[in-house]
Amino acid sequence: MAKQRDPVLDSMRGIGIVLMVLGHSGFPGTGFIYLFHMALFFMLSGWLFSLRGGLVHFAKRKVVTLWLPFVLANTAFTVLNNLFLRLNILTGDERILALPGNIVTTPTTLKDIIGRTAHWCVFDGGTQLGGALWFIQALFQISILYAVVEFLLQKLLRGGDTLIAQGLVS
Repeated sequence: MAKQRDPVLDSMRGIGIVLMVLGHSGFPGTGFIYLFHMALFFMLSGWLFSLRGGLVHFAKRKVVTLWLPFVLANTAFTVLNNLFLRLNILTGDERILALPGNIVTTPTTLKDIIGRTAHWCVFDGGTQLGGALWFIQALFQISILYAVVEFLLQKLLRGGDTLIAQGLVS
């Protein structure tokens, strides 16, 4: 039987998405929105957190849903780098190069693709076009850390309520 969706959580996600769009569109309240919009998404992830299936199952799920898309997207951007340079999607413009992660303005070789993909595998940086994927890296790391803490607290407290202990650890 399919799990029933919670309209309150769906509404909170919708509000978060609208706030994110407003924040990235130059809305006058962007500074205020940036105070909490990403925290809202992370808190919703925590609210929906479950270790059902165990720690290993949870970690495998996060590898498939967060790590793999991050690696594949940045690798695809690297493979397409030379085309992007020809189309002026990537540029040597100094204003853009001053932004973190924007260092690729020369053609890539097969060696570059392999080396950079190895870096993506350990979340070391990202591509100029993949810079918007920073939250995937953060969500993956926080999810795994939280899962390990929850797993250890469950073992220590023998399956008791871990909420207070989580608050103390936080």
